[in-house]
Parts: sequence; structure tokens; C-alpha cells
Amino acid sequence: METKKWTTAAQFNTYEEAGAYRKELIEDHALVKVKRGAKTYRVKIWNPLPEKEEKQRKKGKKKNANKKVRN
Repeated sequence: METKKWTTAAQFNTYEEAGAYRKELIEDHALVKVKRGAKTYRVKIWNPLPEKEEKQRKKGKKKNANKKVRN
């Protein structure tokens, strides 16, 4: 399982400013949080990665199906 990779969207000096900005972003992103630093508050966002489509394997004869088997 991979860990989430958060992106910093903005930094603010007060929690109130960061909280207001977080509420603006909450509709556009999967997860939004406010992290407190030593002197600043950072608004961080995370969106899930799009799922990859699985490649379809070819069905049919194998490459060496017609060769003789040696004993």
C-alpha cells in the first residue's frame, strides 16, 4: 500500500485564514487539512491517483505450442 503524497496549497500566519481557505478547497479535492508549523499554518491537499486500466492479454496458442518436446 502506498502512502498519500500531500501537496501544500498555501501558507498562512493564522489558523482562521487557513481554515477559511480550507473550506474553499474542500469541494474541489478529496482531502484537505491544515497543518501547524513553527510559525505558519499550511493548507495541504490530496487527490487519489487515477486507476490504471489493466492490459488485456492475448488468448490463443502459445508461441512454442507446435514444437516437439524432447525427452
